[in-house]
Amino acid sequence: MAYWVRVAFIFAGIVIWPLSDKTQLVDPLFWLTSGLILGGLLSEPLWRRPMWLYSLLTAIACVYILLAGMDAAWLVPILLAVYPFARTSSGQWQAGALPSALVAASILCSPTGIAATFVWLLTTIILFYMMWQLALWQRQNRQQQEKIDELQYEQKQLRRRFLEHEDAAKQRERTRIARDVHDSVGHQLTALMMQLQVAEMKVQDPVIAEAKQTARTALAEMRSAVRALESEEERGVAMIIRLIRKLEAEGHVRVTFTTEAGALSVPLSEEQNVALYRFVQEGLTNAMRHSYAKEIDVHLAVVGKRTYVATLKNEAKPEAVREGFGLTQLRNRFEQLHGWFRASNEDGMFIVEGAFPIERTTAIENDSFS
Repeated sequence: MAYWVRVAFIFAGIVIWPLSDKTQLVDPLFWLTSGLILGGLLSEPLWRRPMWLYSLLTAIACVYILLAGMDAAWLVPILLAVYPFARTSSGQWQAGALPSALVAASILCSPTGIAATFVWLLTTIILFYMMWQLALWQRQNRQQQEKIDELQYEQKQLRRRFLEHEDAAKQRERTRIARDVHDSVGHQLTALMMQLQVAEMKVQDPVIAEAKQTARTALAEMRSAVRALESEEERGVAMIIRLIRKLEAEGHVRVTFTTEAGALSVPLSEEQNVALYRFVQEGLTNAMRHSYAKEIDVHLAVVGKRTYVATLKNEAKPEAVREGFGLTQLRNRFEQLHGWFRASNEDGMFIVEGAFPIERTTAIENDSFS
C-alpha cells in the first residue's frame, strides 16, 4: 500500500476519535497522542526497520484508548498493527506480529466487555486478510513487470543477434564476390598487361603503350574495388547512423545522436572509421545488456581540430563495470590509434568514452601507403 494512503487512513481514524466523543477536542492528551502518531508516520521513510515504529505507535494508541475508555477508537491501533503486513512484500509476517500482539492484549484488557472484544478481533482478522491480499497483488504485479522486462530484454538480444548474423552473411557474400573478381578478371587483366608489354618490346607503337596504360589503370581500379569488398570493417559515420536507426527500430531503444565541431565532415582513415563504428556498436550492446536501457545518448565531437572524441551514456544501476571481450577489444583499437578509452559507471550513468588524434593517425596511414 502506498505510503500516503496509509497516512490518510490513519488520519481518518484519528478524526473519528473526537466524532465519537467531542470532549476529546479539549483534552490535551488527545492532541499529544494524535501529534505523536502523525509525526511518527511522517518519519517512517527515515526508519531502517519500520516494524519498531509501528510497534511504538500501536502501543501509544492502545494506552491512550485504555485511558480514555473509548469504544470506537480501536480502528487506529488495528490499522497500525496491520500495515506492517501490507507493506512487507516478501512474506515476512513477523514484521506485524508485535503490533498485533499489543492490540490483542489491549482489547482483552479493555473494560468494554467480551462482545466488543469479539467485534474488534473479527475486524482485525478481516483487515489483516484484506491487507494480505493487497500485498500479494502488489507482489504479483511486480513479478509480472519483472518478467515483462526480462522478455523485452531477451527480445532485444535476439534481434541484435539476428542483425549481427545478417551483417556477417552480407560480408561473406561480399568476400566471395571479391574473390571471384580477383581470380577471374584480375588474372585476365594481368595476363593482358604482360602480353601488351611483350608486344611493346617488339613494336614501338604509341597505341600499344596507351592500351598498356589503360590495362594498368583498370587493374588498379579492380584491386581497389576488391579491397573495398573484402574489407570487413570499413565503416563510416553513415554506417553508424544506419546502425543506430536499426537498433532504434528493432530494439525499442531511443538513441539521441549528436555531433559537434564538424565531427561528420572531418576526413578519417579506415582504422578510425572502424574504431568509431565498433565503439557505437559495442557501447549500445553493453548499454542494453547491462542496464535495460531505453534512452541512450551518443555524442561525437572534434576537440581542438586534432582530437576526435566519442561519448556514449545512459542510465544504469550503480554497479562496477567489468570489461569483457568487446570492451577490451575497443580499448585495444583506440590505443592502437594512440588514443585512450574508458568505460565506467558514475552517479547512476553507464559512460563509455574514447578519443584518438586525427592528424597523427592520418599521417601514419599516409606513410604506410607511400
